Amino acid sequence: DALPISLLPGSLQDNKPFVSSVLSELSSVRAELLGFLTHALLGDGLAAEYLILHLISTVYSRRDVLPLGKFTLNLSGCPRNGAFTELMYRVLQQIVPASYHLHMT
Repeated sequence: DALPISLLPGSLQDNKPFVSSVLSELSSVRAELLGFLTHALLGDGLAAEYLILHLISTVYSRRDVLPLGKFTLNLSGCPRNGAFTELMYRVLQQIVPASYHLHMT
């Protein structure tokens, strides 16, 4: 499922062997990340896909106080014990540069 080289800008298309190797390596990194998150989410591959999308989304504009572009994510049906939320926090700490665990009751 690598990105077709024809969709890349012209300057990148000129270096097809390099771009092909980078794209294939990125595909394997994505597959490994998907497997890691699927395992952490108790086998839920769809939730893992959505979590990846959430992690790479970004705010591209703001209209007054409304941020536009950030993909929000709510996971439901998770185990109610604190061990699962602590595990997910530790998983996210391994992936993102900064995180904070806000305990809620």
